Amino acid sequence: MTRILIGKRGYAVFIREGFLLFLLFLLFLLFLLFEKFLLFLLFGVGGFEFVAFDFRVLKVSHQV
Repeated sequence: MTRILIGKRGYAVFIREGFLLFLLFLLFLLFLLFEKFLLFLLFGVGGFEFVAFDFRVLKVSHQV
């Protein structure tokens, strides 16, 4: 694993772990999008409406 050394070592570890968490978050988002895409393939327009509803819920929860 590559080390990012900026000043103190603890700071570098923090950056590395934060980056790993960010990658995990991206993978999670990709999985969610892929799951919605599978629903769209299975259910067609109904799946697409479900995706739109999901994004509305995400927007509302993001505002709160």
